[in-house]
Amino acid sequence: MILISAPDAEIEALVAEFANSGLRWKQKTVLLADSQFDSAVLSRVAEAGSATGSFNVLPEFQNRKFLVEGDPSAVRAMRRLLESGACRPIAIRPGSKSEYFAAVHFLELSLLSLLMAGSKALRGSGFRPGEEQAVLESAAATTVRNFLKAGHSALPNLDVGMVDCHLRSLLHVNRELAEYYTDILRAAKRFRGDLPVDC
Repeated sequence: MILISAPDAEIEALVAEFANSGLRWKQKTVLLADSQFDSAVLSRVAEAGSATGSFNVLPEFQNRKFLVEGDPSAVRAMRRLLESGACRPIAIRPGSKSEYFAAVHFLELSLLSLLMAGSKALRGSGFRPGEEQAVLESAAATTVRNFLKAGHSALPNLDVGMVDCHLRSLLHVNRELAEYYTDILRAAKRFRGDLPVDC
């Protein structure tokens, strides 16, 4: 087994160096550790006959779970390497690690931008910082709980008249927030086409 652990900026050059080294790659397992790249970046040694895979520690699980992907034999090798009483691997489709990172980064960016917009609207209406924080924390926690319980059905059935009222009020004080609210309504409608909102 060969374990590669290096900065992402060096991975492709390192794999090319390995592939050109003259080593026999058949019956070898090459694993990439804690990289945003998945096993696809190891294609040159895979073409030479090695089993390839990658794994990442998942901080969302207090480092007690690992994301693993790659050839079936490489996944089995990672299970033997990583699995213990407290640690469990989560196997995903080979070559799909970028989708995991995209999901995490999308959530971070979208939640932060929503919180910043909510903060701006609350402060504009006169909320003090401590009061604003309590509203944001409660609304965010309730929304996450509702989604985990009900999925896409957690999107509320919107009152068109009330949404129009919200937009008129925001347009009066902050056009940027009104446009952002409209963008969010459009995004929600992509997942719930039955929402009675025409933006």
